[in-house]
Amino acid sequence: MIYEIDYVCDRANSIKWQSGTICGIYRHCFNIVTDGGELITVFNNKQKFSTRAYICDCGTDFCGIELENGDKAVKKNDGIFVGNIAFIANSPKIISVHREKLKKSGDVPRNIIKFYCFLKKIGKKSPVITEKIYTQKLLRGLMKMQKNETEGFESLIGLGVGLTPSCDDIISGIAAWNYLLYGYTGFNEKLTEFLKLKGDVKTTTVSKNLLIDVAEGYINSSLYELINSICGDGNKLKALTYELAEYGSTSGIETCYGILFGYSMANGEELIKWL
Repeated sequence: MIYEIDYVCDRANSIKWQSGTICGIYRHCFNIVTDGGELITVFNNKQKFSTRAYICDCGTDFCGIELENGDKAVKKNDGIFVGNIAFIANSPKIISVHREKLKKSGDVPRNIIKFYCFLKKIGKKSPVITEKIYTQKLLRGLMKMQKNETEGFESLIGLGVGLTPSCDDIISGIAAWNYLLYGYTGFNEKLTEFLKLKGDVKTTTVSKNLLIDVAEGYINSSLYELINSICGDGNKLKALTYELAEYGSTSGIETCYGILFGYSMANGEELIKWL
């Protein structure tokens, strides 16, 4: 069985690897963790939520083909091979997901309030937002983070549920806001350093890789476009908020709350007002 790779994110294209293991198979994608601990994700359609994507625009349900967790994936010059399945990459289009700093051109405080109102209408469907014990841990960790980033990371990274734990997704939103407004400094540098030192034991391989990406400015288009709208005219803010918030089981809504926390932390505001 042969599929054609049409697009590759520049971040995924930069990763040098020869072999890895299938780790997570879903209808629209499957993950490969390389022997060097890097994440690669193969998608069956165009999408806006990954920085590590190989995309074959085929629409095939990956749960219905001969893929199993633990299968060996081999990377060659002309594609990715898993058993009798080949994903051929003949000059795929490279999609850039590395971002430049944004310039504020709109009323950011006003847009932040509009953004929060849209989130409230969607509902708080994350356990770290709805369950008191998690919310208390989240607030304690964020308060630590305001004083000492590393102590905050120690408390929060890996906390929560999912392939990308809930607090990791919140930190992703904070890191995206910081990078796009202030560049690769302070918080983001320390986040990268912490993850490279302790990420393998604190959280999942998938989450570690994606957090490092966003800290270093590799930001998926849905998250980038939302923050760009907050910093700009806000005309598409409602649609962009709903698009990101509805992603995954809880990841999208948690990333959105991370944006709110990132904004407040940068401006010295209280964080509890968003909860």
